[in-house]
Amino acid sequence: MSRSMRSAAAWGLPAAVFLGACTVGPGYHRPSVYTPPSFATAASIAAAPATTDADLSSWWRQFHDPKLSELIDRSLAGSLTLQSAVSRVREARLKEIELGAAAYPSVSATGSALKLHNRGGFGGSGIIFAPPNFTSYAAGFDATWEIDLFGATRHALEQASAETEAQLWSRRDGEVSLTAEIANDYLSLRALQARIAVGNAELARQQELFALIAARRRAGFVTDLEVNQQSTLVATAAAQIPQLGAEAHARIHALSVLLG
Repeated sequence: MSRSMRSAAAWGLPAAVFLGACTVGPGYHRPSVYTPPSFATAASIAAAPATTDADLSSWWRQFHDPKLSELIDRSLAGSLTLQSAVSRVREARLKEIELGAAAYPSVSATGSALKLHNRGGFGGSGIIFAPPNFTSYAAGFDATWEIDLFGATRHALEQASAETEAQLWSRRDGEVSLTAEIANDYLSLRALQARIAVGNAELARQQELFALIAARRRAGFVTDLEVNQQSTLVATAAAQIPQLGAEAHARIHALSVLLG
C-alpha cells in the first residue's frame, strides 16, 4: 500500500465516525406534564373500596338499549367522515413505510438475452464457419446504500411516525364525537317522546274533567267561570304537544344526518 493510500485510510475512518455522530437537530422526546403527587381527597379515595376500571370502548352499551347500539354501529360503519379519517391513517402508515425503506440498501438486477441467426460467410483470408443460431445472455446486479450521516432519514421517519399517531388519534376523536352526538340526540328524542306521552295523558285527563264540569254546568251546580277556567287548562295542555312533537322531529332529522 502506498503512503497516500495509508494516509487516506487513516483519516477516512475517523472522519466517517465523526460525520455519523453529527446528526441534524435533537431527537424528539415527548414532553412531560407535571402532575401533583396527591390530591386533597387522596385519603378518602384510598379509604374507599377498590373498584375495577370501566370499559369505555363501548360505553353506550351500558344503557342496554338495542336501538341505540344499532344506531351507533351503523354510524361507525357508514360515516364518510370516519372513512376519510381511516384513509388518512392508512396514508400516514404507508408514508412511514416508504421513509423507513430509505434506511436500507436498495438492490437492482438487470438481464437480457440476444438471439442471432447467421448464414455463415467468409472473413479475411480464410473461411469462418459460424453457428447458424447463436444466443447471448447478459445479467447485471447492483446494490447501493446511502449512509444517513446527518440523521435526515431518521428524523423524517420520526416525523412520519408522529403524523401516523396524530391521524390515529384524530380518527378516535371523530369516533368519540360521533357516538356522543348520536347518544345525545337519541336520549333527547326518547325524553321528548316520554314528555309527549305524558302530555297526551294530561290532555285526556283535562278533557275528561272539562266534560264533567260542563255536565255539572248544565245541571246548574257550577258557573260559567269554572267552565271557562277548565277550557283554558285544556287548551294549554293541547298547545304543549305540537311543540314537543316539533322538537322530536328535529332530533330525528339530526340522527338521519349523523347516519348519512
